[in-house]
Parts: sequence; structure tokens; C-alpha cells
Amino acid sequence: MNVLVIAPYEVKYLKTIEALEKLKYGKISIIGDYNIIDDLVKKNRIKIKTNVINISLEEDILLYTREYAKEYIKDSTNNIILFGNISEVFIRKILNVEYRNEFNDYYVVDMPNLRHFVFLSNSTHRHFEIEEKKKSIVSLHKFMSTLGIRKANVCLITNNSSKSDTLEFNLMRMVLSDELRKNINILKPSRLNDIFSMSNEFNIYDSMINMLVFKNRDMTKTFVDTLSTLSNYRVGNICEMNNQLFVNGANIKDEENIMFSLLLINKSIKSKKHIVKYAV
Repeated sequence: MNVLVIAPYEVKYLKTIEALEKLKYGKISIIGDYNIIDDLVKKNRIKIKTNVINISLEEDILLYTREYAKEYIKDSTNNIILFGNISEVFIRKILNVEYRNEFNDYYVVDMPNLRHFVFLSNSTHRHFEIEEKKKSIVSLHKFMSTLGIRKANVCLITNNSSKSDTLEFNLMRMVLSDELRKNINILKPSRLNDIFSMSNEFNIYDSMINMLVFKNRDMTKTFVDTLSTLSNYRVGNICEMNNQLFVNGANIKDEENIMFSLLLINKSIKSKKHIVKYAV
């Protein structure tokens, strides 16, 4: 895989590049202000062999990427973009996306006391939008499938059990087709504290829950940010747009979690190639 790193002006990005080089992950390209990068590398004793394409202004980075690095955007089967210290506005411009809600964010949580990953998506913007939640669940399940996880056991997270939660639960089961129901199992709504309690009859450990669906984007983001800040769990954050996967490092705590995200994308892309190869 080829990795394009844009504006890596924090130690976590440079340590990621160092780790990628050691793993011989693939061709790495770096675009950014050479002086800032060189200063960080020297101060933190980071060893990087990849040359830096010295461009400092976001507008110039945008022009260069569109002109000379456009294969990273067009060919998502061999290329991954890691965005560093660059504004979201310019990320959208580079990817030619007008609105933020055209992105899906997939979160993958690796909890040491669980034998499986936990997946979340924050593409749902409003409360009780059944069709939007359905799209979010189906999209995330497709990503899970590329990682070899065929069955999604989905738990709808609620604050308090109510009639509206029961209604949402029943509607979700209705809108998912019979074909999808074979691989997507909508479990009863539950409180977050309850599913992580071993004393609770219905919990994440015994029920094999591997997808959590919160009420909306903000609640999902709050949960993920809390895990990233207060725990040592690995939390991958993979962005998806028109079936292209990329990483926005601004949302990721450190180099370990950035590497985790890149490795997940790598596995997903290889799986898609395998499927295409044997489908022909």
C-alpha cells in the first residue's frame, strides 16, 4: 500500500511514518512544511528516510495534491491518505466533497477483556431517523465484512427504556430486509452501563454485541472521546467517502491508534481485492 501523509506537524504522525518505514508498509509520500517537520524530527530523535515535499500553505498543498497526487484520491485500492494538521475545509476540498455529512466515520474499539472488536459509526445526525440509522448500520456492516466479521450483533443504546425506544427497535427490525437479517441482528435497546456490567443478564461479554448504535453523532463522538482519553483501549478511526477509506489524524490520540487505523484499512482493501479477483 502507498500512504500519502499531509501536514504531519505533530510527533504522533512522524512516529507513525517511522513505524511504517520499519514495517516496509509501502511507498510513503510526505507533503508539508519541511522546516516544521525537520525541527520535530530532530527534537524527538525520530528517524525518517522519506523525503518531504516542501509545501507549507494549505492552498498550495491543495493544488499539488490535485495535480500531482490525484492517484491517491482516484485509486483507493492501492493508496491511503493520512491527513495531519490540515483543516477539515481543505480535507473536503482535496476529496472534492462539499458537506461534512458526506463522510462516514467508522470507529473500531479493541478492548483487552473482549475477544472481539466493537464497531461504531457516527453518520447519524439526528435523533430517531430510522432510514439514516439503517444506512449507517448497513454501511458499517459492509466494512466489518471486509475484516472477516460476517455477523453484526447490533445494540441500540438508550438513556432510559421508553416506548419510543421500543418503537425504534421494532422499526429497525422491520426496515432491514430478510436478506440482511441473516447477518445483522438488532438486539433490544439497552443502557450503556448495563451492557458493560458483568452482573447484568444482557451484556457485551455474553451476548457477543459487536456494534453499538447511539442516538446521534454527538453521543457517539462523546463516547469515543471518553474511551480515547480515559482508557488504554486501541481506538481506530476510519473515514469513508464514496467507498474510499482514509484517516483524519486530528481525531486520533496517538501513533499506536493511527497505525491501528491504517492496518485496518489495509486489511479491508486487501479483502476487497480478494473478493474482486475471485468474482471474475
